[in-house]
Formats: sequence, C-alpha cells, structure tokens
Amino acid sequence: MRMVKSLYQRLKCTLTATPGDVQRKVAVGRCALGGALMLALIPLAQATVPTVHGLALYDNPMLPADFDHFPYVNPRAPKGGTLVRSVQGSFDSTNPMIITGTAAAGLKALGSGLVYESLMVHSADEPFTEYGLIASGIRLDPARRWIEFDIHPDARFSDGVPVTAADVKFSFELLRQQGLPLYRGYYADVLDVTLPHPNTVRFALAENNSRELPLILGQFPILPAHIWRGRDFTRPTLDIPIGSGPYRVTKVSPGSQ
Repeated sequence: MRMVKSLYQRLKCTLTATPGDVQRKVAVGRCALGGALMLALIPLAQATVPTVHGLALYDNPMLPADFDHFPYVNPRAPKGGTLVRSVQGSFDSTNPMIITGTAAAGLKALGSGLVYESLMVHSADEPFTEYGLIASGIRLDPARRWIEFDIHPDARFSDGVPVTAADVKFSFELLRQQGLPLYRGYYADVLDVTLPHPNTVRFALAENNSRELPLILGQFPILPAHIWRGRDFTRPTLDIPIGSGPYRVTKVSPGSQ
C-alpha cells in the first residue's frame, strides 16, 4: 500500500492552485488520471498479502495449516450416548444476542459455540490465537487497515442452506445495530463491510492499528440472513435457532429444557 500512497502523492493536485478555466480542466484531468491509477493498483497491493489459516495476537499460530484437531482434543473419544446438564433459573428466549429476554443456557453471544459458529475459533492452549472455522482463509493488511475472510465452501446452516459472505455481512450489521451493546463497543473501529467477491467479506478498519480487533472480528456469531431478514431481531423468541454449529436444537420447552 505504501507504493500506492506514494504514487497518489505524486499525482494528486488541487484545483485552487491554478486559476483559469483551461488550466483548471488540465488539473482535473491530472487528478482523474492519478485517481484511476491508484484504484488500479489497489488490487495488486492486496494480492501481495498472504492468505493464512489463523492469526495470533503476537508472533505466529502454533499449529500448521493442515492440523486436524487441537492437541488437547482426543479424536478417538467415545461417541454416542446422552449428556444431561442442569442450570439454575429459567429462560424465555433462544436469542442470546439481544438485551431483552433471558436466553436459554448453552447459547453464546460471542465465539464459536454449540449452535452458532463464528469466522474463527479460539485455541485454548495459546494466549490469543484463532484459527479459521467458517473462514477458510484470512488476509490481514500489514498496516491493519483491512482484513478479509474467505468463507469455507462446505459451511452450512443446520437447515442445509450454504453459509455465504453475504450472511457474514448481514450478521455483523444486524448485531452492531440491534444486538447487545458489547457488539457496538467491540467493533466501533470497523469503518465498512464490503463483499469484494461472492465468497469473501472485507472489513475496513480505523487507523489506530489495533492488534486485537482483527482477532475479535472472528468471534461474532454468523446468522442466517434467510431466516432473520425482515424480522424484529430485538424481541425475544422461542423459535428453534438455525445455526451452523456442531449441534442443533430439536425441541424447546419454555422455561424447562
């Protein structure tokens, strides 16, 4: 990006520097040429940013790109059976991401959980490292002015609908506008969200060069736009939630289970 900025500085001009209609038109032409060249070079600058499988707050992630399980997980653990857990209190909502209502236990407002998944998942035996989950690839601008996530082509919601970059953009904007106040606080320095490719979502970041923001961008839950668009997100609901996590809710008994 330094090359782009340097070129722009050499080509930029001000219209007030040269009076006269003819000279002003020349100035406008030079500015337009400079802007066009700068925009043409932006994709080239982004192409030099490597696609990685995870991010660490400092240094590099511990695990390689082809790891198939975390070191603290037993891939040969017994499968099947029933697990029953209890919790004190009651609930009147299956939406843990809003102020109103008391959400059922087992649902999370941040990070990857049982029902909802996020772009990245936290490693429990590293200080602050996250690996791609719904995101199959991550590109972070060295100046920390933007970050891009490629969506895994196999990601699906529990109703079978593919998870898309548009779902990520929809979820982020919905949560920041209508969700818990923590979303507005956590992501206050996100300036814009765009879709440079149907399978890619890009977040433009403020100039404070936050080391934490790129990682916590991997933590908000991804919601299905085809379920929530047009609905009142701020009201509690007892509808069975549709997520992309390893478990799905099959039955809701209000205040009970």
